[in-house]
Amino acid sequence: MFTKYSKLIGTSKEDGNIWRTFTDLLSTILLFILLFLVYSNIIKQGEIDATKHRVEQIIGLRQSIIEDMRNTFKSAGLDIDIDKKTGDIIFSSDVLFEFNKSDIKPEFKDNLNKFIPQYVKVLLSPKYSDSISEIVIEGHTDDVGEYNYNMDLSQKRANSIVNYILSSDFKVIDDSKKQSLRSLITANGKSNSRLIKNADGTVNGDKSRRVLFKFRLKDEESIKELDEILKE
Repeated sequence: MFTKYSKLIGTSKEDGNIWRTFTDLLSTILLFILLFLVYSNIIKQGEIDATKHRVEQIIGLRQSIIEDMRNTFKSAGLDIDIDKKTGDIIFSSDVLFEFNKSDIKPEFKDNLNKFIPQYVKVLLSPKYSDSISEIVIEGHTDDVGEYNYNMDLSQKRANSIVNYILSSDFKVIDDSKKQSLRSLITANGKSNSRLIKNADGTVNGDKSRRVLFKFRLKDEESIKELDEILKE
């Protein structure tokens, strides 16, 4: 029977055996590839789920810090606005400094003396200290003047605040907390790179001139990158 049909298709019995062997091998290879792809997808999905869980943890941690800050400030009788998403705290540069100056106004030092201890109390508490990677004092200017000049001014203003907090004159936090702050606190000048605009697109100079107190969480930057990948 095989010989009869082999003649019709021009294939010998031996050739047919070779062909069946080849197709069996091909099927095995394809099955292996399929299993590998399924396994890879399972692993990939597991990594995605783990990343999503970590992102949720980071977001939850930040919200917990913000809520504790809000309660701490309220208990201390401080009326301080906190960004609901980021936890950033903004002070107007006009309140902190004289026009075109980088020395902190004496009256504002009193405000810092009340604010900083409560701010540090939350961030350096046993509940959060291991999760904080950086505390950033960030200076911003309006668009009046050259960029480089404003960069220098905004950096000097941020430096002034950091230097005051870490100085011996700042006696409202103990030395152990100051030591912890030294390894965490950073001063950044942003010049006029992040201006705040009015609804009509014009620059709001009053709001643009500001100093931000920010905190960053460990692994947050890598998590943000992964979060963007997941969104895509």
